[in-house]
Amino acid sequence: MFPEPPRYRKRRGRLYALIAVTLLTAIALVFTNLRSDRADLREFVDLAKVSTLEQEALAADFRDFLNFEIQGADRDRISTLFGGIETSIQNSLVDLAEVAVPASGANSEALFNEALEAWLAGSSALEAGLLAAADDAFSPIPIIAIDNALTEIRVGDRLYERFLLSVGDLRTDLEMDIGVMPLIAYAPSSGLVVSGEFLAAAVRGAGEVAAFHDVRVNQIELEPGFTGGDNDGVGVLAFTELVNTRVVVSNAGNLPETDLIVVVRVTTLADGLNVFNGQTTIPSLEPGASRTVEFFDIPVVEGITHQVLAIVTSVVDDIDTDNNTATLPFFVQAAS
Repeated sequence: MFPEPPRYRKRRGRLYALIAVTLLTAIALVFTNLRSDRADLREFVDLAKVSTLEQEALAADFRDFLNFEIQGADRDRISTLFGGIETSIQNSLVDLAEVAVPASGANSEALFNEALEAWLAGSSALEAGLLAAADDAFSPIPIIAIDNALTEIRVGDRLYERFLLSVGDLRTDLEMDIGVMPLIAYAPSSGLVVSGEFLAAAVRGAGEVAAFHDVRVNQIELEPGFTGGDNDGVGVLAFTELVNTRVVVSNAGNLPETDLIVVVRVTTLADGLNVFNGQTTIPSLEPGASRTVEFFDIPVVEGITHQVLAIVTSVVDDIDTDNNTATLPFFVQAAS
């Protein structure tokens, strides 16, 4: 045999070196990808654990409400409970969507997302069904809607059970102890029989769940304030040429109100002379909330009794229109 020319030996050496570098690069890339996948999977599991602890607490509150509290509940309690559940689940879904879960965790991710989405859909539909049942005491439609919502919630419970089983299969890929995740069930499994008919009857028997409107003028205040004396039973202001008026309006109903018009009129009581007219709008007022509106630089006359009349426009179906109006007489002391 003839010896191999030097140039061929050099080419073969370069080829072997290239192959070696390629293999090492591939191995390093695989190792890096494995580390990255493991880190992403751990991030998903850690995030899921945080979410499950929050859902566990909310589910316990939810079950207690359906079993024991609903017959004495009001509309605000229902809105607060279901609003908290819906906000929590929506936040969890947003957080989970930002995690790049590797293929090994795809099944667990899908099951957990589906469980959250079923709980979200079920709780939203249940809230709507309960309020509809309270507002219409005779329609069977809310009962059907409540039963469907309970079914959706139970679907979420079953999906979560499957998620727990799937997480156990991730221990090898994670190379870490996952710990114990709580068993979560939104649907009551003990206590009273929870059904659409039972829940509809409960809210229909609770007088504070049905929708009602009641806006009112709570208080009228003056600046400067009263001196503490009186004139023929009317509170006295120290001598002034201008006063400011504050009117406190509240929403005593259980529905939010919008575009409430507040009107203030100041007259002299002796001759009915109108010395001031003003109005303003409150864009929105939530149930149980109050808002103070102010009117400035109202001209007044010394030595005369005046009266502030404050009116907040009534809304449709306001249950008490008498409290939409309030008056406050006052006497302006003469200059000394």
